[in-house]
Parts: sequence; C-alpha cells; structure tokens
Amino acid sequence: MDCSQESTIADATAAAAEVKVRAADSLPVYVKELIAGGAAGALSKTAVAPLEWVKILFQVQNQQHLNHLGEPRFGGTLKGLSYIVQTQGWRQLFAGLSLNYVKVIPSVAIGFRAYDTLKSLLRVPPRRKPSSASNE
Repeated sequence: MDCSQESTIADATAAAAEVKVRAADSLPVYVKELIAGGAAGALSKTAVAPLEWVKILFQVQNQQHLNHLGEPRFGGTLKGLSYIVQTQGWRQLFAGLSLNYVKVIPSVAIGFRAYDTLKSLLRVPPRRKPSSASNE
C-alpha cells in the first residue's frame, strides 16, 4: 500500500467516526439517559450473574453437599464458582441473562431518567465538593 492509499483510508475512517459522533450528539438528552441507564443495568447484571449462581448453590446446599467431616463442601465463593465451572461449564455462570436483560434494561433506564427528571423538577442543587480545612 502506498502513502496516498493509507492517507485515504485514514481520512475515511476519521470521517466515519465523526459522523457517528455527530449522530450521537443529535440525540435528545432523555434518549441518551435511557441508553446510559440501560447499558448500566446490563453491565451490572452481567457482572453479578456468576455471584447470583453461587448464592443459589449455597441456598440449595443440603446434607448431600457435606464433606466427610460434616462441613459444607462449598466453603466460599471461589470454591462455589470453581464447582459450577467444573461440573456445568463456564457458560452456566451466565445462564438466564437474556431474560434478565428484558427485565433489567428497561427498569434501570426508566429509573435513571426518572431520577434526573425529578431532580430537575424539585430544583435540587448540584452537590458541592466539601472544602478541606487544609486548603483554607
């Protein structure tokens, strides 16, 4: 590839990125807030999903899950995670997420939007950073 072709490709890429940025800038604020809320809800649910499965494992743990000393076989979160991965595979840690997304994304998105709307309607002043005594 010669220098002119590389320059043309770089210019085209920059122009495409600029168009995407302008498209996002043209969205109304409430749409941006809904998108941000939905993304936050999806990300948080994805991050917590493996821990939810470990919690369920601990809740259904009964006498059959005791070791020879009568102690729980799953002594901690990491042991519970490794047990699920070894017996059912890593994909089990994220099983059922699509259905949770259907519930969580709209819920969190509406919550984000409602919070900002109520804050502006009630004219709540923005938080101020506390000034430290050493700066005075």
